[in-house]
Amino acid sequence: MFNPLVSFKSLEGHEGEVKCLTFSQDGKLLASGDNELTVIVWDWQKNQKFILQGHEKAGWWDKGVNSVAFSPCQGFLVSGGDDQTARIWSLETKKLISTLTGHQDKVTAVAVHPDGEIIASGSEDKTVKIWSVKTGDILATLQGHSDKVLTVKFSQNGQLLASGGGENDKTVIIWNLGEKSSITLKGHSDWFGGILSVDFGSNNKFLASGSKDKTIKIWDIKRGTEVKTLSEHSVHINSISVSPNNQLLASGSDDKSLKLWDLKAGKAIISIPHPQKIYSVCFSPDGNYIVTACQDKIVRVYATSELQSLAS
Repeated sequence: MFNPLVSFKSLEGHEGEVKCLTFSQDGKLLASGDNELTVIVWDWQKNQKFILQGHEKAGWWDKGVNSVAFSPCQGFLVSGGDDQTARIWSLETKKLISTLTGHQDKVTAVAVHPDGEIIASGSEDKTVKIWSVKTGDILATLQGHSDKVLTVKFSQNGQLLASGGGENDKTVIIWNLGEKSSITLKGHSDWFGGILSVDFGSNNKFLASGSKDKTIKIWDIKRGTEVKTLSEHSVHINSISVSPNNQLLASGSDDKSLKLWDLKAGKAIISIPHPQKIYSVCFSPDGNYIVTACQDKIVRVYATSELQSLAS
């Protein structure tokens, strides 16, 4: 399962640790954010990139861009930072369109609704906010977590929003924005149980959550129950991503490994070592690639088929 002999495409340009990344809907662009106030947008197959800078230093060490998300139409990119703001950037002009202010602490996570009209943000102020892209107004503030909100994600049909709380909360909340209702999922550790990452299956039937308790849990959304637990990482799981066909899951951890899991079997099929901690992982929209954001300032792109062939 542990196989270092795997090729990857290396994207270099960050001057700080790469904290987050995401693909555009067509898979042609990658965006990544670091802990030195910088977002880089990569046309990764053409080896081209441009830099977006606008987040502000919030403290001596508080210079992180913690989350990035493309709009479905690919007209804009959203980033969330330590400066308590979410920022909307035009991909055409490569300039800042608007700054969303209202959180009282670091913005840890951002997500764009599939219709491209609203943005969700999670913050260390324990809230999730829903914003209008057009006006920049706060449409709703969702309160339910008792600790920092560390991750947010919309379901692909746009009906649901999932959020994960810190170690004093240890819950995932699934919000139905249309019905103004929610369910709370409990099961991660009573000790280090902070939820660092969530991702929906593309069939909108299940949700995966990755935690500081070293486990990944798969949840049945309709029943609100735990289906299985994946537990082969040795420390914090910082990021997870479900493949578009719902068969695989990628995870990145403080244990310096990228793991690829067979969801049906509930087992890791391959583990790819990295030089340092992995902060973010993401499947491409077609499932053909997996990217990792690493503490060593490098973004790596792997071919999913090669990882699967090495695992077999």
